[in-house]
Amino acid sequence: LVVWSAFGFSRARVWENNFTFFTDMLDYNPDAFGGHTTMGAVQYIAGRLDLAEAHFRRAIQLNPKNISPLANLAEVFRQQNRWGDVRMEIMP
Repeated sequence: LVVWSAFGFSRARVWENNFTFFTDMLDYNPDAFGGHTTMGAVQYIAGRLDLAEAHFRRAIQLNPKNISPLANLAEVFRQQNRWGDVRMEIMP
């Protein structure tokens, strides 16, 4: 019990918020589709659209059939008035 308590305490900083949790996840597994999709959303909410775009693009590379990161990427472009990029991504 003491060992597990110590382990839990040492990992508590990772579970502090979404940013630290998904940063840790991507450090452990850089090819985690869910990590990139969620980290893109975290960055988007924080207003860091360039970082959100990078994570959404990586998620699309990892799972091109999943529409969620594509829709999120289109929203990043819409926020930046990059309408040509929206058309190129959705209707290549």
